[in-house]
Formats: sequence, C-alpha cells, structure tokens
Amino acid sequence: MDNLIIGTQGWESEAWLDFFYPEGMPEDWRLDFYSNFFECVLVEESVWKTWTEEALEELVDMFEEEAFWFFFEVSNVLTEQGVIQLEKVKRFLKERAVGVVLKETNQNLPEVLSGYSVTLVSKTDKRDGWCWQYEDGYVSGDPVGYVDGLSRDGKVQSAMLKQFMQSLPEGQKGAAFFIGGDSIDIDQVKNLKIVGEIMGY
Repeated sequence: MDNLIIGTQGWESEAWLDFFYPEGMPEDWRLDFYSNFFECVLVEESVWKTWTEEALEELVDMFEEEAFWFFFEVSNVLTEQGVIQLEKVKRFLKERAVGVVLKETNQNLPEVLSGYSVTLVSKTDKRDGWCWQYEDGYVSGDPVGYVDGLSRDGKVQSAMLKQFMQSLPEGQKGAAFFIGGDSIDIDQVKNLKIVGEIMGY
C-alpha cells in the first residue's frame, strides 16, 4: 500500500450504529456506506465464517469499481472449515482479500492460504519479522496496525501514528491500521484519519 489507510474492526459497532448510519438505512447497505469514509475493514470471525457464495458475489458487485480492502480476524485456532471458508473468500474477492489478523493465538496458516498476509496481535507472542510494540502489546508479522480503543487526544493519536509509520520496514510507505474494541468511537476514528492525512501519511 502506498499510504496509511484507516479502518475499524467490523462496521456495525453498537457504540455508533444509531448515529453513524442514516436512519432507516437497510442493513445490507451499511458496508457500502462505511466505505465512503474508510478504505478497509477488519471483518470479525463471527461474520466472515457465515458468508455464503451469494453474499460474496454481492460484495464483489458492491466494490467492483472501488479501492477497498478486507482483512479477516482469526480469534481461535483455524479449523478445516475455517480454512475452506477463507479459501472461498479469496477466490471471490481476489486481491481485495488482503490479510488475516490473528488475535493472541499464533499459528501457521496452511499453504492453501499463502495468498493472505498474516499479522499477530498479542500481549505476549511475536511472529518473525516486523514488529510494532505499542502500550502493553505487540503487533507482528506482516505490517498491519491494530489498537484496542483510541485516545480522544489528537496529540496522542498523532504520536501513535508516527510511531507506527516509523516502525514499517524500509521502503514501505503505508499499511492498513485498524481500531478495535467493544466501544469504538467512530468520530474519533474519522478524526484519526484526518490526523494521518495532515501528517502526510
């Protein structure tokens, strides 16, 4: 990626569902609306595991002419069914299905999933290669940013982004960066995106 792109874990957080989307907007339209503000999303494991071929075809049509990238949360050890599902997702979304973000459980993906980048978010473990340490945890493997929660202080936000961008491997100009957690403040995420743009990322 040529620049920093900001996104969230999921696109239907209860914390902002009622005021981010226009009143009465159908559920099926929400991801498309979300993509007007953000260029990537970290799809929760409970969501991507349920995607049918019909749902994937709808996603292909929805983003046919948009630059939008999907990453996939893996919170548990991948089962054979999970591997098959991620294979299917990649087959439909192709280059838009970029990476897998492992939560706490470091594991090696089978060769059939080699088309995905792999990033680990953990308080204790680190994958080989790139690593970004922030607060009390590590994000390692293929470069992707992730934090649980976001400060409302713009100075703290800018310092975090600067630290992350300086951690990237030499020659890499950008990466996806996700805000997760149970109570995502969508206004602060939008502010973070503006902060990144002002900083030239």
